[in-house]
Amino acid sequence: MEAVQTQDDAKMHKIAETNFAEQLISMREASNKKDWFQFERCDYDPTRVVTVDKLFIKGVGVDRSTNDDLIDYNRVSGMEPQGIRSYIHKFDAGMEQYYYMVRF
Repeated sequence: MEAVQTQDDAKMHKIAETNFAEQLISMREASNKKDWFQFERCDYDPTRVVTVDKLFIKGVGVDRSTNDDLIDYNRVSGMEPQGIRSYIHKFDAGMEQYYYMVRF
């Protein structure tokens, strides 16, 4: 949040996922305001912090540019109540013939 407010693009790219950082930068440039993002600093008290929910996502990379399209994955959401969502690539699920290209 500090990198967003100080408009430090390099730090935003270092910390955040690439697509998310690019969206924030484009939103800032579109708004044409210097103070487009405001937040109040609060004291951190670890005894008062509560985790509301968590979700671990398996099978896709953190950098979205390394993943294939959403249609190339099967979503397995049977364990979402326990906090796990998995994506299995269709190539690994036995549909490899779909991905082989035959050239004549």
